[in-house]
Amino acid sequence: MKKHVVVFDMDETLGYFQNMGIFYYTLQNYIQHQITFEIFCKLIDLYPQILRPKIFSILKYLIEVRRTTKLEIMIYTNNQGPKEWVQLIKNYFEYKLNTEIFTKIIRAFMVNGKVIEPKRTSHNKTYKDLLRTTRIPKEAKICMIDDVYYDGMENNNVYYLHIDPYVSSLHYTTMVDRLIDSKILGTLNKKHLLKNMTNAFAGVKFYEKSDKTHEIDIIVGKTIQIGLQEFFHEM
Repeated sequence: MKKHVVVFDMDETLGYFQNMGIFYYTLQNYIQHQITFEIFCKLIDLYPQILRPKIFSILKYLIEVRRTTKLEIMIYTNNQGPKEWVQLIKNYFEYKLNTEIFTKIIRAFMVNGKVIEPKRTSHNKTYKDLLRTTRIPKEAKICMIDDVYYDGMENNNVYYLHIDPYVSSLHYTTMVDRLIDSKILGTLNKKHLLKNMTNAFAGVKFYEKSDKTHEIDIIVGKTIQIGLQEFFHEM
């Protein structure tokens, strides 16, 4: 049986996690204690707009395919956040779908000048680095799903789904309002929390999204699933 590997980028592919990361770590500093994984999941659930539309359908489809196919699902990221951040996102998806999904995380080559993934050779994503970090056999058929196109991933065994980046228009003031109303962390001082968030988000750009843009995001999600079906059929 042929081995298939589906490789997801994380940021702007699985979802828009940049602002959620700023919010999460600012919130953790504000309450002055570690946020549990249970609370982390509740926070993500509060802000479903950060997840790419149809991503759960896509992952459920792959889980189903894996039942009858020799398939691995991985994350290949250049995320510059703390090491735990990518792990939290991975664990969230697996918690929601109640199964292990991702067998491997290939992390950023370097963060703040420190090598994080020693078997990578650069920030560019390459076919050779992917094989080196994962020990995928050379004959494996790979589907790469990323909002950035990396020339180094070009290979006869790679089926590349170059997709539109997903961004969320969710503003931190809305995130604070939802958090306060949810009581997930009990009673919080809205004025003080907003002040902390305003400082943390200084200089961060927020995107306005039209209904048409949202419709395009849904279409892209459907396109990913169609592309995956073609990948398994053709390769």
